[in-house]
Amino acid sequence: MFVNLLGSEWLPSVPDVHQRLLQADPPARVADIGCGTGWSSISIARAYPKVRVEGFNSEEPSVELARRNAQQAGVADRVTIHVRDASDPTLEGQYDLATVFECIHDMGRPVEAHSG
Repeated sequence: MFVNLLGSEWLPSVPDVHQRLLQADPPARVADIGCGTGWSSISIARAYPKVRVEGFNSEEPSVELARRNAQQAGVADRVTIHVRDASDPTLEGQYDLATVFECIHDMGRPVEAHSG
């Protein structure tokens, strides 16, 4: 779904977001919360060549795989994956867009991650 629809249908269906990601100068920053193995982060970077994506996940094995996937996809220069708690208040206000796909049910503190 991410590879085929995220950048071609889902994000373009929100015109203001789509334009910001396409035309941002300086480039837009995206926080991809609970990025898993990185396919949502990679798909955003592929669809929007100027964007910088930071993926966050709490599981080291998933992060390691996401980093490899970003490298193999050729977007590692614009996609950075972190082992980090998305509810960290120091992340607040640093991003133009925050995405969360298929992970809220796994979060220990989803309200804090959302309210940032």
